Amino acid sequence: MTYVLFFIIIFLILLLLMTIFYRNRIVKEKKLSEVRYFEKKFGLDKSLMNLKKFYSGIALINSLIIAFVTTLLMYMDIVWEINYGIELFIGFILLFLLIYSLYEIYGKILKKRGRKRNGN
Repeated sequence: MTYVLFFIIIFLILLLLMTIFYRNRIVKEKKLSEVRYFEKKFGLDKSLMNLKKFYSGIALINSLIIAFVTTLLMYMDIVWEINYGIELFIGFILLFLLIYSLYEIYGKILKKRGRKRNGN
């Protein structure tokens, strides 16, 4: 139960901070690496995207990834007492797998929505 509470607290704090960070980027009109990644990988056009919704989705995904990995590593440290090197290695592998898979899913969703708007 404490891990679920820890996950929720970390998730909400990160979501709030990332939402503020991305809103400042929209105001300053700076292009983040996430935008370039989605433009190149999925052929999305920035001019057709609603940047506020796009950055909200990215903030949600990033908060979820970081909170999940942090909670899992904390659980592994207390329950299994794994060496820090192994724990760090597992954390990086898990982090990159989640980033790739969730960004891939989000990109496909955005691409599908873009087709529906264009009428294809």
